[in-house]
Amino acid sequence: MGYQYYDWTSINGDGEGIKTVEGLKKKAIEEIGDQEDIMFLMHDSGTQENTVKALPDILDYLIEKGYVFQVLDKTSPTFHHHVQN
Repeated sequence: MGYQYYDWTSINGDGEGIKTVEGLKKKAIEEIGDQEDIMFLMHDSGTQENTVKALPDILDYLIEKGYVFQVLDKTSPTFHHHVQN
């Protein structure tokens, strides 16, 4: 049917139990590394209030590194996880 889905290449660790703002920023920077294109995963549930607090610093880091934020479209790179069971 032509649907496209996108997995992520980087996380901040909020789904892994990292709870502090500093911990979330540190994990994000480690995950981003030197990737050219990233798809970043963060959770916005009511129990993740520090994710929102860490977001401005993570965005500032990405901007400083030269990343550009774009809307997903047909030309966006796709990332797919391959699960091996």
